Amino acid sequence: MGVIEAKWRILNRNFVATIKQFVDMSILQHVANDTNAHDLWYKLATMYERKNSLIKASLMRKLVRLMYTNGDCISVQFSALMGIVNQLASTKISLDNELQALLLLSSLPDSWETLVVPLSASCQDENLSLDVIKTGLLNEHARRKESGALSQ
Repeated sequence: MGVIEAKWRILNRNFVATIKQFVDMSILQHVANDTNAHDLWYKLATMYERKNSLIKASLMRKLVRLMYTNGDCISVQFSALMGIVNQLASTKISLDNELQALLLLSSLPDSWETLVVPLSASCQDENLSLDVIKTGLLNEHARRKESGALSQ
């Protein structure tokens, strides 16, 4: 055995030990006998990629089911939407600004339809902007709160 091969075996063993050190105990039993760093890494990647698909599906489900409840602060709705959008971005799913704006508008109940229609129509020739939608919703929320219509 040459010097290079001996160094490779030591590095490989160190990498395997390092990887296993950070593996959850529930997963460790599936990779305990692996001694090749490349094979170990590949096995872990395939195991977690399946879970990643479930996470993506779960986040998408949360996103399309996100609904605003009358009386809640509208900024909480913005935060909920952006939280899910950011989580999706971490899974390499990005939603453009217009789609985020449309999702925000679609999360509103029918009682907000008198605002949704004009906001949508105001952006006829150009894409809807999330910032424009947020501003309109904040103004409407403040108006409803001031008039007492929000508590109904």
